[in-house]
Amino acid sequence: MLQRAKVIETRGKWAVVDVYRSSACGENCGGSCDVCKTAHAVRAEAENTIGARAGDIVELESESGKVLGLAFVLYILPLIIAVAAYCGAVFLGASDDGGALAALGGLLVGFVPALVQNRRAKRGDLVHLRVTRIL
Repeated sequence: MLQRAKVIETRGKWAVVDVYRSSACGENCGGSCDVCKTAHAVRAEAENTIGARAGDIVELESESGKVLGLAFVLYILPLIIAVAAYCGAVFLGASDDGGALAALGGLLVGFVPALVQNRRAKRGDLVHLRVTRIL
């Protein structure tokens, strides 16, 4: 997966970068629109494979499989567990209110893996970023 970022500082073979979250426009405006100017950046460290310097706008590459796996854990898994909890409650003869409560409980339980992954992400163990090109 490719992303654009701005290099804030360099530390040996690592670069501290600000990665701007994608907006609905698809980032094809070159960063000149009002949406991009007000977007909040996420600060991260990336392997500086090409010698980028502070102030450079760079392209980052990350492993798409890991990013898709994180998205699954965050968005899809809680829904699957909520639906399974609802179906289980209905199968056991629970009322509509009981099924709804089971679904809510399943949704909350489904977020536990997301919280675990979030803690790992804060330590930097999940996604490896690499600077591939200066724009």
